[in-house]
Amino acid sequence: MKTGLISGIISLIIVIIISITAGNWQYIYYISGPLGILLTAIAIVTLLDAFRFETRGPYFTPVRQREDTEWMKRFIIAAVPHLVASCICILFL
Repeated sequence: MKTGLISGIISLIIVIIISITAGNWQYIYYISGPLGILLTAIAIVTLLDAFRFETRGPYFTPVRQREDTEWMKRFIIAAVPHLVASCICILFL
């Protein structure tokens, strides 16, 4: 779970640096908003994939299902900093 948070914060810092160098703070929610939504969508697809292989399928193993749920947690946690930053920018800019 730490890796998802760290990667989310690092990518948010990169987005903030881009917006500072461009001189336009609106880039934060132009980039972070869709990135947060994309990471959330990937987490949902990963969760659905884990549920699909839960009961059947040639690749079903409990280890694979556990790995899928771990990846889902990483994607969701990586999306949180982007969604929070875009909400803050929408509210205060």
